[in-house]
Amino acid sequence: WGACEENKIIASPAAEISSSSASQCLIKGNINASGVKIYELPDCPYYQATVIDANKGEKWFCSEAAALAAGWRKAGNCP
Repeated sequence: WGACEENKIIASPAAEISSSSASQCLIKGNINASGVKIYELPDCPYYQATVIDANKGEKWFCSEAAALAAGWRKAGNCP
């Protein structure tokens, strides 16, 4: 089994972030058509419809504090 450990394939950091983000970090950081960075919480009305596109700079956040620190604002329609 030790030989297998040496040859194990390691996923790229981006793959690890995207696979873990959906299960651990639930805040969606979306960039709207005007370029404004907005985050959606799970109880926001458009949360389910919001799709994160990392190629556009959108991302997942694990806390509101992290989203705010990164320069994103809470969606205006969120409770």
